[in-house]
Amino acid sequence: MTIAADPALAADARSERRFFLALSLPALLIVGLGAILPILWIIRQSFLTTGDEYTVGNYEKVLSSGLTWSALITTVELSLGTLAFCILLGTPWRSPWPASGQGWPIC
Repeated sequence: MTIAADPALAADARSERRFFLALSLPALLIVGLGAILPILWIIRQSFLTTGDEYTVGNYEKVLSSGLTWSALITTVELSLGTLAFCILLGTPWRSPWPASGQGWPIC
């Protein structure tokens, strides 16, 4: 017998879902206030000037700076180098047959 076939079981399942939603609401509220609101505030502030006017001038200044692009290129180079190093270092220790649990000995 499925839940949909029995009205009493379906009502009990709905009641249980509402109960667990009510239990999670305080945590969702805390996450919303503690994490999401500050991020939204920072995004809003990034569009403001010192005279409290909304503009995209801050983004134009950052994106037209050579320092920004230099830092971005350096970041991408370092992350690709780290990825290549990890692949070269980790490949010999991978298991040829994952189900067997036997790989190369580390020691």
